Amino acid sequence: MIVAFTRLSLSRQFLVASFPILLVGMLAIGAWVGQTIEHGVVNRMAGVTSLYVDSFVAPHLQHLLDTDGLDATHRTALDALLTETPLGQRIVAFKVWDRTGRILYSTDAAMIGRTFPIGEGLAEALAGSVHAEISDLSEGENELESRKWSRLIET
Repeated sequence: MIVAFTRLSLSRQFLVASFPILLVGMLAIGAWVGQTIEHGVVNRMAGVTSLYVDSFVAPHLQHLLDTDGLDATHRTALDALLTETPLGQRIVAFKVWDRTGRILYSTDAAMIGRTFPIGEGLAEALAGSVHAEISDLSEGENELESRKWSRLIET
């Protein structure tokens, strides 16, 4: 093999030797650019989505400052908002959490009242920051979503 390599012209030796380096570099840069684009798209979508959803949902959640749950009137209003409007057509699942990890409202009524561990993303959200990630839906609170999808953008 080495004899065959040395019989090649110097330019062909350079081509053969540099090809694996170029291939590895191309794959590494491609992966980095792909992750950067994905991260940018998710963050931009998170910002836009959070403002959009907040403008519609906040009036129905204001009384949570004084109480620890949603009454039937506000649940019905949220149900109507998330099923009968264009907003609801764009949102796969919607959950309102309290600070202990208990779900106060969900588009899946079976989830209401259940408590889950507070993960990093929920902790950031409870602290007032917008957090978004592409979720593989492996957490327990994503039972319904994981039946239909393998990944979703979670904001």
